[in-house]
Amino acid sequence: MSRILIVYQSRHGSTKDIANTIAARLKKAEHSVNVFEKPFTAPVPIGYDVVILGSATYLGRWLAGMRRYYLRNRELLSAVNKVWLFSSGPVGEQDNLAYNTPTPVDEIKKQLHVQDHVVFSGKLDRKNLSLSELVATKIVKASPGDFRNWDAISKWADDIADSLQ
Repeated sequence: MSRILIVYQSRHGSTKDIANTIAARLKKAEHSVNVFEKPFTAPVPIGYDVVILGSATYLGRWLAGMRRYYLRNRELLSAVNKVWLFSSGPVGEQDNLAYNTPTPVDEIKKQLHVQDHVVFSGKLDRKNLSLSELVATKIVKASPGDFRNWDAISKWADDIADSLQ
């Protein structure tokens, strides 16, 4: 049984749902999982065998809180041998989201023992957006809807669990 820390940041709840699904799958595989939605209240990554970091992505960047968590804890995170990353946010019917690597994922991959990074499609509900977010979605012609692939999210979590056996 591994001790797993999941730290993520969600703006409108889509990333939260993804992180909670990952946590549930890992708990089902009998791992000890601690989940923190707000990076500024998350503990330092000491005493964990595995760390999973995730963030909603806006305009090609992780949310500021997650970027700060990484920067504040990068030395401690570098001591963790198994780190996984996930991003959420692209919306639409894309088959391959690999091209959409948000900042600072490439930097994190160079400095930590990252096992994998995956980009999950997100959910766009325009009624929950601020005016600036509405304008941005119009500019990039983002389609409303829930594009999260729960099978892919569950499989990714199960693959992590399998790798820890």
